[in-house]
Amino acid sequence: MYRTAAKYYDLIHQTHTGDIALFNKLAEDGRGLILDIGCGSGRLVIPLAEAGQTVTGIDNSADMFAVAQKRMAEEAVPAELILADILTWETEQRFGLIIIGMNTLMEFDNQTVLDLLKASAKLLAPGGKIVIDVIQPFLMAALENEDGGFAEDEALDDDGRKLPMWSGWSADHAKQQVQIKWRIQDSGQKVEFSNLFHYRYLDQLMDYLPAAGLEIDAVWGNYDQEPYNEESERMIVSLISISA
Repeated sequence: MYRTAAKYYDLIHQTHTGDIALFNKLAEDGRGLILDIGCGSGRLVIPLAEAGQTVTGIDNSADMFAVAQKRMAEEAVPAELILADILTWETEQRFGLIIIGMNTLMEFDNQTVLDLLKASAKLLAPGGKIVIDVIQPFLMAALENEDGGFAEDEALDDDGRKLPMWSGWSADHAKQQVQIKWRIQDSGQKVEFSNLFHYRYLDQLMDYLPAAGLEIDAVWGNYDQEPYNEESERMIVSLISISA
């Protein structure tokens, strides 16, 4: 997906900025080094580093990694980028705040989620936290259980160029999966790409935690850290080590 989408990722998500303030606040609470898992284009890494945080971003997409490298070079951002799979990456560093940000967990199937949580737990510094941010699962479950096709969306603003965009989805709620689809018209060419998301309810996520040596510290329903409920916009879960 990201081979095609890397060029448009920042444009599609340019209004999604509320999480930056949250993670900066959590970092300022004395969490130490930050690791952004699935850092993509550097959407979080760059503003956190510019705010003075010590940040490492890791991603296994060479295309997204290239976008992040280019952005960081242009903006002279002092952060570290790693092109690797988090499930096999080895380092002596330990992190006070590990971010599995904006829907990254949803890209992992059920068999892989536990491996991701175990890998993340091993990288935690004493007293550290892992914070997961995903779309509210009840919103995903409310999507029609069929191919929704494409509907016209807001045009993307690419340095003054307006790129018409359409988006849609295909849902399979028996498998708790939603395929989000985008179509963008760029210079007369229509580009299409999609991403498969696996949504999980809070109790389902909790089932993975004991085997990963983790437990819930807090659950928020938005970036203002208001309590989570079934009508919340997001499901943001803060995890700590069981031995913390």
